[in-house]
Amino acid sequence: MSDLGLLSNAHTTADLPHVARDQDPISVTAIGSCRIVGPMRLMQNTQPVILNQSGVYGYSHSSTELRQHLTHLLNGTRPPAHLMPVISPVTGSEAKAGTLHSRSDYYVFELSSAKRISVEGHPVQLNYLNRHFRDFFSDTARTRAFWACAKDKNTRKMTAFLKDLPEYRSRTSSDQDILRKVVIDTTTPDQLRLDIDAIKSTVPEHLFVTHFDAVTKDGTPLKARADYLAMAREALNECGANWFDPSPGVAAFGQGLALEDDLGSLSHFSHSFEQYLSANWWDRFIAPVYQEQRLDADLRTRIRNTARCVRA
Repeated sequence: MSDLGLLSNAHTTADLPHVARDQDPISVTAIGSCRIVGPMRLMQNTQPVILNQSGVYGYSHSSTELRQHLTHLLNGTRPPAHLMPVISPVTGSEAKAGTLHSRSDYYVFELSSAKRISVEGHPVQLNYLNRHFRDFFSDTARTRAFWACAKDKNTRKMTAFLKDLPEYRSRTSSDQDILRKVVIDTTTPDQLRLDIDAIKSTVPEHLFVTHFDAVTKDGTPLKARADYLAMAREALNECGANWFDPSPGVAAFGQGLALEDDLGSLSHFSHSFEQYLSANWWDRFIAPVYQEQRLDADLRTRIRNTARCVRA
């Protein structure tokens, strides 16, 4: 199930009977970035939804990060403490990583990066890696050489490259371990399908949200993003997942209205576009599940009441 239509294809909550704010809410967990958390927060304000982020310790972008995050949430585990600075250094994130997650009725995931960066087999965040080692990555030539070693996945070669660098030697032993063990790869279609299948089989009530197509201020398309988006669309269709692509909506709004930073990173949605996403996801994906749960609950109540009458 995808959203490749225009804005006029979205339903309204008026089409869905018996939906009221005072009814028992449906719990939803969002695992991704602000591009899905923002609209879900708005949905919580207008629909019978509780945004359940218990145990969610930060943002995730690649399919392997999503899979890791979901596994930790449902198993009550957490990423290794020494890797948290490059997984989610947000204040309180370590505490949240140890918080027990209560399983939600519905899960929303975001697929937005083909990069698979890991340390000791644990997916880590590129932006947090760059932030934590800002001094190390301040030099372009050194950064290029580092990622060439990381791509080779050769720890001995990486150690030989790092060992005499002042920016490496000045770090703590824990930080040195992280740098030495970083590896990078690019998601393949097979890997993406495996991750999607694993996630959807774990949480059947789900929605995958992809990244969106965009162009720079001179009209140049973002090729790497477009390539990953095309791969994601194909994999999601092949896996039979529920999914949504914001690209048609961004095009209909226009980047100037849809994006908060239409001349910058082309990554953040405007408030008005978040409102559109919130309404669309509720109407098309979450409300039908909510309605089904309400019907099931009503049926169970009738059965219990009938049994009581029979016993009486």
